[in-house]
Amino acid sequence: SLGTGDVERAYKDARVAYQLRSDVMHGSRSQNDEHLMVNAGFVHDLTRAAILGSLAVHDLLDARIGDARLASIARFYDETALRFEPLFKRLQGESKK
Repeated sequence: SLGTGDVERAYKDARVAYQLRSDVMHGSRSQNDEHLMVNAGFVHDLTRAAILGSLAVHDLLDARIGDARLASIARFYDETALRFEPLFKRLQGESKK
């Protein structure tokens, strides 16, 4: 089962990766910046975990309910997001500061 701490850590890690990407896209860092090179492994690991996690969800839905169609996957993510909506709102507020 997914706990609040797990979701909060994943959200914060994704914000770090997004900020690194934004820094390059908006020109505040070059793609050769040492800070980006130091964090490339972090982003790689985060991306790999996201891909493997999504495959696990696909497998879970297929095994548990026999339906891993795109609509079922989308519904699963929507329902999960609703469970953590207060946490997401708080984290979004914190990230804007």
